[in-house]
Amino acid sequence: METRFDFFKGIYLPEYFGLLTEDYDGRTGVFDFKPIEPQVSIFSERYLTPRGAHIFISQAGFCLVEHVLETEEFPMSVEEYRELSIQGRMKIIELNQRYRREVGTNSNLQGRMDLTKVRGGTMPMIKIDFDLAGRAITGSLTGVLAPKPVPQMNADIVRPN
Repeated sequence: METRFDFFKGIYLPEYFGLLTEDYDGRTGVFDFKPIEPQVSIFSERYLTPRGAHIFISQAGFCLVEHVLETEEFPMSVEEYRELSIQGRMKIIELNQRYRREVGTNSNLQGRMDLTKVRGGTMPMIKIDFDLAGRAITGSLTGVLAPKPVPQMNADIVRPN
């Protein structure tokens, strides 16, 4: 089976995969990453914005959940998780980010992710707390496994069939 990074590099556009290293301790992951900031204004390359942070958070979140599936007992295999990821069924329905200071994009950064909640059922849910760049950016994300592939719109995700 290909590595986590190789698999997720296949999902993200090549210039938008920024994870460099991963280190896990239970449901916690520490990641080194290259800040990637989509060029949307003349200031985009200087500072990490919510767009750039979202890229790291989603990539590291996918990797952390896969690690937990490998190391703990869950009714889903890594292969099933990867297939659901390819189908676009893993959805972030809430992302809270708090910025305590500006973070430059001129060097690699480190982030920590903690999987704090896992709920099974008809629409499985996870909650991940994170901090980036020495707590410069903190927050949480809530994700669900949508019942079927749907567009990234919250109204469609939370309405099961």
